Amino acid sequence: EREREREREREREREREIQEKKEIILREQCPSPPPPLFSVSVCVSSAVARHAFVFQIIYANVPDPNLIMVQVLNPLNDEVPVLITSTPYYDEQLDVLLVPSVPGTHRVQLLYDRVPVLDVITFDVNPSPTSQLIGPSTRDGVKGQECIVEVATINLSLNSYKAAVQGPRGDILCSFNLCSNGNDRGIITSFKTQGEANPNGTLNGVFSFKFTPKEVGSHVLFLFCEAAPVFGAPITVQVVTPPHQFFTFGSSLQVIDKATSQKILSSPTD
Repeated sequence: EREREREREREREREREIQEKKEIILREQCPSPPPPLFSVSVCVSSAVARHAFVFQIIYANVPDPNLIMVQVLNPLNDEVPVLITSTPYYDEQLDVLLVPSVPGTHRVQLLYDRVPVLDVITFDVNPSPTSQLIGPSTRDGVKGQECIVEVATINLSLNSYKAAVQGPRGDILCSFNLCSNGNDRGIITSFKTQGEANPNGTLNGVFSFKFTPKEVGSHVLFLFCEAAPVFGAPITVQVVTPPHQFFTFGSSLQVIDKATSQKILSSPTD
Protein backbone atom coordinates (compact mmCIF):
# COMPACT_ATOMS: atom_id res chain seq x y z
CA GLU A 1 0.00 0.00 0.00
CA ARG A 2 2.80 2.42 0.83
CA GLU A 3 4.50 1.57 -2.43
CA ARG A 4 1.38 2.39 -4.39
CA GLU A 5 1.07 5.69 -2.55
CA ARG A 6 4.66 6.63 -3.42
CA GLU A 7 3.99 5.74 -7.04
CA ARG A 8 0.93 7.98 -7.14
CA GLU A 9 2.98 10.80 -5.65
CA ARG A 10 5.67 10.36 -8.31
CA GLU A 11 2.96 10.44 -10.95
CA ARG A 12 1.53 13.68 -9.62
CA GLU A 13 5.01 15.18 -9.60
CA ARG A 14 5.54 14.22 -13.24
CA GLU A 15 2.18 15.79 -14.12
CA ARG A 16 3.19 19.05 -12.40
CA GLU A 17 6.46 19.13 -14.30
CA ILE A 18 4.66 18.54 -17.58
CA GLN A 19 2.17 21.30 -16.79
CA GLU A 20 4.93 23.76 -15.92
CA LYS A 21 6.70 23.00 -19.21
CA LYS A 22 3.45 23.57 -21.11
CA GLU A 23 2.99 26.93 -19.40
CA ILE A 24 6.54 27.95 -20.27
CA ILE A 25 5.97 27.02 -23.91
CA LEU A 26 2.68 28.95 -23.96
CA ARG A 27 4.30 32.04 -22.44
CA GLU A 28 7.04 31.92 -25.03
CA GLN A 29 4.57 31.54 -27.86
CA CYS A 30 2.02 34.06 -26.47
CA PRO A 31 3.81 36.63 -24.33
CA SER A 32 1.69 38.54 -21.81
CA PRO A 33 0.55 42.05 -22.83
CA PRO A 34 2.75 44.94 -21.69
CA PRO A 35 1.61 46.87 -18.63
CA PRO A 36 -0.50 50.02 -19.07
CA LEU A 37 1.45 53.27 -19.42
CA PHE A 38 0.22 56.76 -18.48
CA SER A 39 1.50 60.32 -18.60
CA VAL A 40 -0.06 63.74 -18.00
CA SER A 41 0.75 66.83 -20.08
CA VAL A 42 -0.03 70.14 -18.32
CA CYS A 43 0.83 73.57 -19.73
CA VAL A 44 1.50 75.27 -16.38
CA SER A 45 1.61 78.80 -17.80
CA SER A 46 -1.94 78.89 -19.14
CA ALA A 47 -4.10 78.15 -16.08
CA VAL A 48 -6.08 81.18 -14.87
CA ALA A 49 -8.73 81.26 -12.17
CA ARG A 50 -12.35 81.29 -13.40
CA HIS A 51 -11.21 80.47 -16.95
CA ALA A 52 -11.53 77.13 -18.75
CA PHE A 53 -8.33 75.10 -18.70
CA VAL A 54 -7.45 71.89 -20.55
CA PHE A 55 -4.67 69.38 -20.02
CA GLN A 56 -3.98 66.02 -21.66
CA ILE A 57 -3.67 62.42 -20.52
CA ILE A 58 -1.55 60.21 -22.78
CA TYR A 59 -1.82 56.46 -22.34
CA ALA A 60 -0.78 53.18 -23.95
CA ASN A 61 -1.62 49.48 -23.48
CA VAL A 62 -4.82 50.34 -21.62
CA PRO A 63 -7.50 47.64 -22.02
CA ASP A 64 -10.41 49.97 -21.23
CA PRO A 65 -9.83 53.76 -21.45
CA ASN A 66 -13.27 54.31 -19.90
CA LEU A 67 -11.76 53.26 -16.57
CA ILE A 68 -9.36 56.21 -16.58
CA MET A 69 -10.31 58.74 -13.89
CA VAL A 70 -8.85 62.09 -12.79
CA GLN A 71 -9.14 63.77 -9.42
CA VAL A 72 -8.17 67.46 -9.11
CA LEU A 73 -7.94 69.20 -5.72
CA ASN A 74 -7.59 72.96 -5.32
CA PRO A 75 -5.57 74.74 -2.58
CA LEU A 76 -8.61 74.54 -0.27
CA ASN A 77 -8.56 70.73 -0.70
CA ASP A 78 -11.89 70.89 -2.54
CA GLU A 79 -12.37 68.62 -5.54
CA VAL A 80 -12.64 70.46 -8.85
CA PRO A 81 -15.21 69.02 -11.32
CA VAL A 82 -13.61 67.76 -14.54
CA LEU A 83 -14.87 66.62 -17.93
CA ILE A 84 -12.86 63.91 -19.72
CA THR A 85 -13.23 63.66 -23.49
CA SER A 86 -11.38 61.87 -26.26
CA THR A 87 -9.01 64.02 -28.30
CA PRO A 88 -10.02 64.36 -31.98
CA TYR A 89 -7.52 62.86 -34.43
CA TYR A 90 -5.35 61.47 -31.64
CA ASP A 91 -5.56 57.89 -30.42
CA GLU A 92 -4.62 57.04 -26.86
CA GLN A 93 -5.05 60.63 -25.65
CA LEU A 94 -7.73 62.28 -23.54
CA ASP A 95 -8.54 65.93 -22.84
CA VAL A 96 -9.39 66.97 -19.27
CA LEU A 97 -11.42 70.19 -19.04
CA LEU A 98 -11.88 72.11 -15.80
CA VAL A 99 -12.58 75.66 -14.59
CA PRO A 100 -10.47 76.37 -11.48
CA SER A 101 -12.28 78.77 -9.17
CA VAL A 102 -9.35 79.88 -7.00
CA PRO A 103 -5.68 80.65 -7.72
CA GLY A 104 -2.85 78.63 -6.22
CA THR A 105 -1.34 75.15 -6.46
CA HIS A 106 -3.69 72.39 -7.67
CA ARG A 107 -3.02 68.66 -7.36
CA VAL A 108 -3.85 66.05 -10.00
CA GLN A 109 -4.23 62.33 -9.23
CA LEU A 110 -4.62 59.94 -12.17
CA LEU A 111 -6.45 56.66 -11.49
CA TYR A 112 -7.22 53.54 -13.50
CA ASP A 113 -10.10 51.42 -12.30
CA ARG A 114 -10.07 53.59 -9.12
CA VAL A 115 -6.41 52.72 -8.41
CA PRO A 116 -3.73 55.49 -8.52
CA VAL A 117 -1.32 54.90 -11.40
CA LEU A 118 0.94 57.95 -11.16
CA ASP A 119 2.39 60.14 -8.45
CA VAL A 120 0.45 63.31 -7.69
CA ILE A 121 1.12 66.06 -10.25
CA THR A 122 0.83 69.76 -9.33
CA PHE A 123 0.23 72.88 -11.39
CA ASP A 124 -0.30 76.53 -10.46
CA VAL A 125 -3.39 78.57 -11.31
CA ASN A 126 -2.79 82.28 -11.82
CA PRO A 127 -5.18 84.94 -10.45
CA SER A 128 -7.93 86.22 -12.70
CA PRO A 129 -6.95 89.30 -14.70
CA THR A 130 -8.11 92.47 -12.98
CA SER A 131 -7.53 96.13 -13.71
CA GLN A 132 -8.65 99.18 -11.73
CA LEU A 133 -8.06 102.90 -11.92
CA ILE A 134 -6.09 104.40 -9.03
CA GLY A 135 -7.50 107.73 -7.87
CA PRO A 136 -10.62 109.72 -8.82
CA SER A 137 -12.26 109.57 -12.24
CA THR A 138 -12.46 113.39 -12.40
CA ARG A 139 -9.26 115.40 -12.14
CA ASP A 140 -7.78 118.83 -12.71
CA GLY A 141 -5.14 119.50 -15.31
CA VAL A 142 -3.11 122.37 -16.71
CA LYS A 143 -2.51 123.03 -20.38
CA GLY A 144 1.01 121.99 -21.35
CA GLN A 145 1.64 120.03 -18.14
CA GLU A 146 1.76 116.25 -17.84
CA CYS A 147 -1.23 114.46 -16.35
CA ILE A 148 -0.35 111.10 -14.79
CA VAL A 149 -2.85 108.22 -14.71
CA GLU A 150 -2.13 104.97 -12.82
CA VAL A 151 -3.92 101.65 -13.18
CA ALA A 152 -3.45 98.70 -10.80
CA THR A 153 -3.25 95.42 -12.69
CA ILE A 154 -3.08 91.69 -11.92
CA ASN A 155 -2.14 89.05 -14.47
CA LEU A 156 -2.40 91.30 -17.52
CA SER A 157 0.05 92.13 -20.27
CA LEU A 158 0.67 95.62 -21.56
CA ASN A 159 -0.82 94.86 -24.95
CA SER A 160 -4.14 94.04 -23.24
CA TYR A 161 -4.79 97.79 -23.01
CA LYS A 162 -6.20 100.25 -25.53
CA ALA A 163 -6.55 103.98 -24.96
CA ALA A 164 -8.25 106.96 -26.58
CA VAL A 165 -8.30 110.64 -25.64
CA GLN A 166 -11.22 112.88 -26.58
CA GLY A 167 -10.56 116.61 -26.71
CA PRO A 168 -12.78 119.52 -25.64
CA ARG A 169 -14.35 119.78 -29.12
CA GLY A 170 -15.33 116.12 -29.13
CA ASP A 171 -12.60 115.00 -31.50
CA ILE A 172 -10.46 111.94 -30.74
CA LEU A 173 -6.94 113.25 -30.30
CA CYS A 174 -5.44 109.77 -30.41
CA SER A 175 -6.44 106.13 -30.22
CA PHE A 176 -3.98 103.25 -30.13
CA ASN A 177 -2.77 100.10 -28.47
CA LEU A 178 -0.27 100.54 -25.68
CA CYS A 179 3.16 98.97 -26.02
CA SER A 180 6.18 98.43 -23.80
CA ASN A 181 8.18 101.16 -25.56
CA GLY A 182 5.57 103.81 -24.87
CA ASN A 183 3.79 105.84 -27.52
CA ASP A 184 4.57 109.43 -28.48
CA ARG A 185 1.82 109.87 -31.07
CA GLY A 186 -0.91 112.38 -30.41
CA ILE A 187 -1.49 113.40 -26.82
CA ILE A 188 0.02 110.39 -25.06
CA THR A 189 3.65 111.17 -24.34
CA SER A 190 4.94 108.31 -22.19
CA PHE A 191 4.05 105.00 -20.59
CA LYS A 192 5.85 103.26 -17.76
CA THR A 193 5.28 99.80 -16.31
CA GLN A 194 5.94 98.93 -12.67
CA GLY A 195 5.95 95.53 -11.02
CA GLU A 196 7.39 92.14 -11.97
CA ALA A 197 6.42 89.75 -14.73
CA ASN A 198 4.72 86.45 -13.89
CA PRO A 199 5.93 83.12 -15.34
CA ASN A 200 3.30 83.45 -18.09
CA GLY A 201 4.68 86.82 -19.17
CA THR A 202 1.99 89.01 -17.65
CA LEU A 203 2.40 91.69 -15.03
CA ASN A 204 1.29 92.45 -11.53
CA GLY A 205 1.74 96.00 -10.32
CA VAL A 206 0.89 99.49 -11.53
CA PHE A 207 0.76 100.71 -15.10
CA SER A 208 1.60 104.44 -15.05
CA PHE A 209 1.19 106.56 -18.15
CA LYS A 210 1.13 110.29 -18.88
CA PHE A 211 -0.50 112.60 -21.35
CA THR A 212 0.01 116.30 -21.95
CA PRO A 213 -3.14 118.28 -22.85
CA LYS A 214 -2.54 120.85 -25.58
CA GLU A 215 -5.68 122.95 -25.10
CA VAL A 216 -7.99 124.21 -22.38
CA GLY A 217 -11.24 122.37 -21.66
CA SER A 218 -12.59 118.98 -20.69
CA HIS A 219 -10.52 116.00 -21.84
CA VAL A 220 -11.82 112.43 -21.54
CA LEU A 221 -9.43 109.51 -21.39
CA PHE A 222 -11.04 106.20 -22.37
CA LEU A 223 -9.11 103.16 -21.18
CA PHE A 224 -9.99 99.60 -22.13
CA CYS A 225 -8.54 96.29 -21.00
CA GLU A 226 -9.30 93.19 -23.07
CA ALA A 227 -12.16 95.04 -24.81
CA ALA A 228 -13.83 96.05 -21.51
CA PRO A 229 -13.58 99.45 -19.79
CA VAL A 230 -11.08 99.59 -16.95
CA PHE A 231 -12.90 99.81 -13.62
CA GLY A 232 -13.17 103.51 -12.76
CA ALA A 233 -12.72 104.75 -16.35
CA PRO A 234 -13.34 106.90 -18.35
CA ILE A 235 -11.31 109.67 -16.71
CA THR A 236 -12.30 113.32 -17.12
CA VAL A 237 -9.54 115.92 -16.85
CA GLN A 238 -10.61 119.56 -16.58
CA VAL A 239 -7.73 121.44 -18.20
CA VAL A 240 -7.24 125.12 -17.36
CA THR A 241 -4.91 127.86 -18.54
CA PRO A 242 -1.57 127.78 -16.76
CA PRO A 243 -1.21 130.48 -14.12
CA HIS A 244 1.26 133.36 -14.55
CA GLN A 245 3.67 134.62 -11.95
CA PHE A 246 4.99 138.16 -11.78
CA PHE A 247 8.49 138.99 -10.67
CA THR A 248 9.98 142.48 -10.31
CA PHE A 249 13.67 142.79 -10.87
CA GLY A 250 15.06 146.31 -10.47
CA SER A 251 13.31 148.68 -12.86
CA SER A 252 11.56 146.06 -15.08
CA LEU A 253 8.47 143.85 -14.70
CA GLN A 254 8.70 140.34 -16.14
CA VAL A 255 5.73 137.98 -16.73
CA ILE A 256 6.73 134.33 -16.53
CA ASP A 257 4.65 131.43 -17.87
CA LYS A 258 4.70 128.99 -14.93
CA ALA A 259 4.14 125.98 -17.18
CA THR A 260 7.03 126.66 -19.53
CA SER A 261 9.22 128.94 -17.36
CA GLN A 262 9.55 131.26 -20.36
CA LYS A 263 9.39 135.07 -20.25
CA ILE A 264 6.32 136.22 -22.16
CA LEU A 265 6.28 139.97 -21.32
CA SER A 266 8.86 142.52 -20.23
CA SER A 267 8.21 146.24 -19.70
CA PRO A 268 9.91 149.05 -17.79
CA THR A 269 8.39 150.23 -14.53
CA ASP A 270 7.97 153.77 -13.25
